[in-house]
Amino acid sequence: MKSVSSGVLAFVLALCVICLGLVIYFANIPKADDRFSEFYLLDEDGQPCDYPCVVTAGSPFYVTLGIVNHEDVPRSYTICVLYAGELLKKVNSGTVKQGEKWETQTAITLTGTGREKKVEFYLYLSGEEKPHIGHPLVLTLDVNNQ
Repeated sequence: MKSVSSGVLAFVLALCVICLGLVIYFANIPKADDRFSEFYLLDEDGQPCDYPCVVTAGSPFYVTLGIVNHEDVPRSYTICVLYAGELLKKVNSGTVKQGEKWETQTAITLTGTGREKKVEFYLYLSGEEKPHIGHPLVLTLDVNNQ
């Protein structure tokens, strides 16, 4: 009778050690990275709609660039605006604190004419060579003569 109790006790003890090991293991698994930056584009009126579809070459149109920092540390950002693969302008945010929203309205003037011309907005952490967010925000526009 004693050997049966010892066997049960050994089994329960082994089960407890396994459970404790699993608890320690799962407690130390790295959590999903919750750090990120929001990057968005608003129309001239500060709304996420009614972006221009048709613009006039040589005349400025306006968009609002926005960033919200969820990186857990203050960050400085640079937004590069490309048109036809060429750098059109750079906009620097200055330091954006954790949880802070930064927005600025910027004028964009395009040259040349054509249909479905792409204006790309890339977000960089200041000083970095590759974009912080892998894909750009894109406006596809028809650019007409004056």
